[in-house]
Amino acid sequence: MNHYLSMEHLKLQHSHINWLMVITNIIAAGFTVVWLLTSPLQNSVRLATFQNNFSTIWLFLSLTVLAIEKTRQEQNAGNFFNVRESIIDIPKYYHALLLNLYWSFLKGFALYEVAAIAFLTFIFGLSNINFYQGFVLPILFIAIFAAWLLPVIYLLVINLNNVIGVVVVIGILASALSNFPTPWSFAIHNIAYIAGVKPNGLASGHYSNVLIWQTLLTTFVMFALLEGILYLYTWRQQHDK
Repeated sequence: MNHYLSMEHLKLQHSHINWLMVITNIIAAGFTVVWLLTSPLQNSVRLATFQNNFSTIWLFLSLTVLAIEKTRQEQNAGNFFNVRESIIDIPKYYHALLLNLYWSFLKGFALYEVAAIAFLTFIFGLSNINFYQGFVLPILFIAIFAAWLLPVIYLLVINLNNVIGVVVVIGILASALSNFPTPWSFAIHNIAYIAGVKPNGLASGHYSNVLIWQTLLTTFVMFALLEGILYLYTWRQQHDK
């Protein structure tokens, strides 16, 4: 496993992925600040808006950019999908690939959160903020959400045309904002309610933790499902040979 992790880390160091994550998250933070400057809000709602905007817009965008850039890198390297023909441990290879992509995402996400606090500090101040409820918990659940959403988006992108993959991701995002219970809606609604806003971005005036356990259960089910797909896919490839 360490060999695969090192190999993927080295490949990412020679790509534009890390810079893309930096640029995407700086734009995301700046976009949210411009949005906030147009409305007189309490600081707690401003911080909640940063978290809500990320989970409903920039999380999907960042992971899609990450997946598309990774597939482009693999194609340029000449080993896109050809790795299946090599004598390697396919599950470990994909785990290493996704862990490295997730690490790149987390670094970009950390930059977004630092930029959010910096903007709040220098423009609005830090009064009337519950850091645990409005900062720590949303960050934790966004990170958990991204951990299983990344493989979903990556598998969509590598198995579909990029344009079709993006359309499908937009469809997933649209379903996430609905009241119909889906893995995505549980996660997004939970993050919004924890931060103190509604999923549509309007202030709710109170925090709510009612969806935490449903979100954690959904996370467990999605991880199990994705692992099952990976091993079934691997078994089929080996069986076909």
